[in-house]
Amino acid sequence: MPLFLDLVYLTGLALLSPLILVRAAFSERWRAGWGHRLGGVPVSAGEGPGVWIHAASVGEVNTARSLVEKILRERPGWRVGLSTNTNTGQKVAQDLFGGRVTLFYFPLDVSFVLRRVLRRIRPDVIVLIEGELWPNLLRMARRRNLPVVLVNGRMREKICRRHRLAGFLYAPLHDPKTRNVYCVQTETYADRFRRAGFPPEKIRVTGTMKYDVVSTEVEVSKREALRDVLGLRPDEPLWIGACTWPGEETICLEAHRRLLEERPSLRLLLAPRHVERAAAVRQEIERMGFSCFRRSEAPGKPQGDAILLLDTVGELGTAYALAECAFVGRSLTARGGHNVMEPAALGVPPVFGPFTENFAEETRGLLEADAAVLVQDVKGLYNAVSGFLRDEALRRCMGDAGRRAVLARRGATQKHLNALAECLEDGPAH
Repeated sequence: MPLFLDLVYLTGLALLSPLILVRAAFSERWRAGWGHRLGGVPVSAGEGPGVWIHAASVGEVNTARSLVEKILRERPGWRVGLSTNTNTGQKVAQDLFGGRVTLFYFPLDVSFVLRRVLRRIRPDVIVLIEGELWPNLLRMARRRNLPVVLVNGRMREKICRRHRLAGFLYAPLHDPKTRNVYCVQTETYADRFRRAGFPPEKIRVTGTMKYDVVSTEVEVSKREALRDVLGLRPDEPLWIGACTWPGEETICLEAHRRLLEERPSLRLLLAPRHVERAAAVRQEIERMGFSCFRRSEAPGKPQGDAILLLDTVGELGTAYALAECAFVGRSLTARGGHNVMEPAALGVPPVFGPFTENFAEETRGLLEADAAVLVQDVKGLYNAVSGFLRDEALRRCMGDAGRRAVLARRGATQKHLNALAECLEDGPAH
């Protein structure tokens, strides 16, 4: 099986290499990290137990933050390595953990590359944030008796069916003889993992660390510094279209056009999920008849009522603290949703569409607590934002309810650290 997978991967890489080279010529996202991806990762120093944490992109890195910080604080003898797939994930990881953990790009899932990486990282446990189940890595971990711990685990129904149809690819995960542990967010996910073939005795419902990492306050100095950069006056209310996907910026802009009729001083900040789309989003803003100010253009100042475009990484949380409410994207024109707890934890009511499968429990919890608004289209978005602007008491009541809902669900990080400690009780695997 490893040889077969290697051939599949390498054949695919060869066929796609012209496309990769063309994209790499124009995009840092495609250029970054190829030395690491081919096995040239940094050598992990020290002799303590080694923990390799894989967090695919920015969202997973932010989710992993509480676990990494807890390990560094409570298990200072452990060696921590953290890998990402994307350059934006690496940048956020560098900002959060630079100099304290070994950072690298996730390698190709090819046997000879993985062997080199494992020699250099020397992990005693592999931690996967939410998913990212690579067949060759899983097989190599089983051969070396390396436990794989899934944290914040979740699984869509279609992925559950895929596991049943292609179970041979994930056989190491279904092997009850391994020391693996699968920590999942909810009982719904646990049921899917069981039906997908994972050993029931290795599945634990531990909640989600996303509640542990979201901030419940932002430093006043950071908030006011961003306000100044964006040119927001105290008498200008702000709402946010966050983590938006193609089509959702248009919906936000159309709703904003209607909102301006009743609140001319209102400002809108758009924060696309991928900053690489900033140029396209700017074009859409201007096509809709608005002027645009890109955050990356600072220290320049926006003119008049320009739409604010947040095209930097790591500032969305601070921006939420300036807002009256926030639309959280990938929920109207795309499926999956994004982190609705971030605004809620800051007392900012979130608004989202119906397609929130990736955050089903979180959105359900906020709706049950009367701490969020579900909308179906641009009219619903307009009505929701308009309601918050007109009724300050409603906004504050829903904001307080959201903060309470987040605080009540914290504690998953400690459960995940306990799972890692259990896996390391038998001593180093290497």
